[in-house]
Amino acid sequence: MCGGKDKDPDAEVKLTPGEQKEMDRDVIKNKDELENGPVMNRRCTDWPCCIVFVIFIVGMVGLSGFAFTQGNPTILLTGWDYDGNGCGYSEATKDYPYLYWPAPDPSAFDNAVDFSSGFDYTSLGVDQLNALFKYGTCVKECPSTTTAAIECMPPSFINANPTYWDSSCQYYPAGKNFQALRYAATGVVGHFCYPQVDTLTGAGGSLAKEAIQGMETYFYDMFGSETLTNLADDIGETWKPLVGSLGIAFFLGFIFLLLIRCVGGFLIYLFILLAELMFLAGGFYAWYYKKNEYDPESNYYKGLYYGAIISWSLAGLLACIVCCCWSAIKLGIAVFKATAQFINSTPSIFTLPITFTILAGGWVIFWCASFVFLYSIGTPEPNPEFTSLTTITWSDQTRYMVLYYLFGGLWVNSFFIGACQFLIAACACIWYFTCNSDNKGYGTMSKAFSWLFCKHLGSIGFGSFLIAVIQLIRILFEYYRRKIQVAKKNKLVKALLCLTGYLLWYMEKVVKYMTKNAYIQVALQSTWFCTSAWNAFALIIKNAHRFGIAAGIGKIYTLFGLAFVISANSFYMYLVLTQTNLFAVTSIIGPIVVSGIIGFVVGYAFFEIYSFSADAILQSFLLDEQLGARGNSRPDCMKEFAEDVKKNKAVAAAEEDEPHNTLDSAYQGYNLYKD
Repeated sequence: MCGGKDKDPDAEVKLTPGEQKEMDRDVIKNKDELENGPVMNRRCTDWPCCIVFVIFIVGMVGLSGFAFTQGNPTILLTGWDYDGNGCGYSEATKDYPYLYWPAPDPSAFDNAVDFSSGFDYTSLGVDQLNALFKYGTCVKECPSTTTAAIECMPPSFINANPTYWDSSCQYYPAGKNFQALRYAATGVVGHFCYPQVDTLTGAGGSLAKEAIQGMETYFYDMFGSETLTNLADDIGETWKPLVGSLGIAFFLGFIFLLLIRCVGGFLIYLFILLAELMFLAGGFYAWYYKKNEYDPESNYYKGLYYGAIISWSLAGLLACIVCCCWSAIKLGIAVFKATAQFINSTPSIFTLPITFTILAGGWVIFWCASFVFLYSIGTPEPNPEFTSLTTITWSDQTRYMVLYYLFGGLWVNSFFIGACQFLIAACACIWYFTCNSDNKGYGTMSKAFSWLFCKHLGSIGFGSFLIAVIQLIRILFEYYRRKIQVAKKNKLVKALLCLTGYLLWYMEKVVKYMTKNAYIQVALQSTWFCTSAWNAFALIIKNAHRFGIAAGIGKIYTLFGLAFVISANSFYMYLVLTQTNLFAVTSIIGPIVVSGIIGFVVGYAFFEIYSFSADAILQSFLLDEQLGARGNSRPDCMKEFAEDVKKNKAVAAAEEDEPHNTLDSAYQGYNLYKD
């Protein structure tokens, strides 16, 4: 009924008798423990997975040690000369570690190319790039001047062309009777000679010389342009206020949460009203505009006619949704107000993502270093696409080790994220049932940490394992998709590959969504991961309208919140740069944009925590509802709904003509999954 209270349907989720019996047994088992909210007498969940995870980590540590002792990342930087010898690696060129290009191959270009105005080297194909760097030779040292002797191991092309080359690897474009083409070079990463083009001498006007000058213009355009230099200087000049914008963005997030507590309902109602007016006004505009401007037989008239009908239909649909889900909208607003109260009363919750980001960052650095060493265990060879660079050929054993380590990196990263989500969920759930008790919800963080490390590491490990499996499948699929697309240009194959990639991406999103909701159920009921995931799934299906409305409200708050933080943070930087004389910048645009980006990153992280906490608060309320809304320690903004629950229970008990006995009566109605 429009505008009425939500009523639980008799059976929105159909379960088999066996599934229902198992869930009823879990409910009865947790009956007394759930009386005051989350189960406090915790049990170790998914402990076999915890053991497997620890063994896997030990294996990764052992593999890291093997990689550090057997790997040699420097061979990944090996350059390869014209004959396919690795500079500093192959036996013939062991004493010649640097790759030097005495001259580019003019055949890489069309003679009509005008290098004087710069040339877009990104337009060159692989074959042209290989031709440009074809005449590579291994040298002992990069020539520091144009007159320095070049100690090289002459490749075969030098002996094959004595008219233009000599044994010291010097190139004479017009023959040996004229000056050689020379330029000084600087050693880069211990393996390559980077040309100093301003030192170029000899063979003026030759295509080879112009090609090198064109390369100088290209590198300058890419890395040394005045715009990029000025931008970097401006950001360096304003680094202090930019660092200050981090704290300001964080402070603005708290201000917005305070606004949600005060006028959160007004914002949602205003948004709904504006959307309704927009649809209605759009329909009226299209309807009257087509009557006054177009002939009834014209296509524009018909388009505006149908546009008006669609706009009014959307207005009617929105009105129906609002009427039928009015109580769900009120509940969603109350949940987000309670979440704002939770975050304001527990600001230490923000130390969790910071702490886990630092831990994850340290892990990523260690993992990347180990992976590079592991990746280098193999036989280096010239890259088939760009022959001056290196590729590694692995044995089957190395390939399996790389896959193992890659999967381990994904698993541990997902574990860090899952642990952070569980701690936030546990804090929110405990706070919901204790915020108006004697301890006012204090001590939730320490209790959440105790639950995680003593009882539920296995559940987090299991959930993160599922996510890592999907991510590994996506990585392998993308790897083979690129190979297939290069080999086959068929449009149907390309479309099927894109569709498969999208489905895998969507599968990952679904698994992540179900996993984070399963963590909330683990925090509430101390059940194993699979049971928690099923409970969360059934709970979402049963209360789909509540979850959907809450998600929509969360999107609206996030949109308004990000706009508020980004605009306010950018305006702060604008005031600093225009109202003070402390910073000399060439343009205020760069620092303002960077300040806006900082606001976005901080605001997004802030509202991600807020959104996930709201999910935990909503599931806590649903548990509270099914328990008969016992006790008075819930948030003040949720008490209205608790009173409705008590009234509905009393009416149901009276209709059944049975005594309305406290917890036993509540548990006769407590079935999150069937009723």
